[in-house]
Amino acid sequence: LNTVLKPLAQDDQQIVADNKMLQAVREKRSQRASDYFAANAESWSKMRSLHVAEDDVETVMLKMGLVGKDGVPPKTMLDLGTGTGRILQLFAPNLERGVGLDTSHDMLSVARSALADDAYEHIQVRHGDVYRLGDGERFDLIILHQVLHFLEDPGLALRHAKRRLNKNGRILIVDFSPHEFEFLRDNHAHRRLGMSTVQINRWFSLAGLKLVEEHMLAPAEEARTALTVALWLAEHADDEGFREAD
Repeated sequence: LNTVLKPLAQDDQQIVADNKMLQAVREKRSQRASDYFAANAESWSKMRSLHVAEDDVETVMLKMGLVGKDGVPPKTMLDLGTGTGRILQLFAPNLERGVGLDTSHDMLSVARSALADDAYEHIQVRHGDVYRLGDGERFDLIILHQVLHFLEDPGLALRHAKRRLNKNGRILIVDFSPHEFEFLRDNHAHRRLGMSTVQINRWFSLAGLKLVEEHMLAPAEEARTALTVALWLAEHADDEGFREAD
């Protein structure tokens, strides 16, 4: 697209003006993102230091998320609570379409800045609430990465997520196993200090989902104060129970 527009832009002042405006918007988003991270840098760094390396988590996420039901890789993905858009960036090379939703306009600004490159033209983010997904476009893969521990009712969020899942689609949850770090509740708005597979299975069951794979990434033995990251993969519990307007 850029290759086509550049020759035209030399003769069309409106295109020149539009391109300048687009660049200004991107620069504004980038600055807003930088300011936001600067204000929260200490918090982000502290959170990252509490669990295993992000690279290790992302490696397992790709391994679990890209093997769809019956071995068919997902082509479309919905990232709920997309935050910085990192998970969209991670999966983007393997997707035909990706959508990220978040309730935070600050986080959406960060995500838009991160996804401004032409390599992410098939990716978009927008404002949205996990409790108000309703009916609409269905996806092959839905991800909730470090989202459930912020929610008052994770089960309700999963029931809404299932409504946007293709018949052969899967939901991947990445979160913390149960822990005792109270400061995360007090200082970082965590409503839950992790969650167990028993809890996850209960929410899955109520949502009409079933667990098909789980993976635990525990910290090194010497890092006793670190958190264990858990990954749970689910799909429709009963194909016969799938309805187009589920």
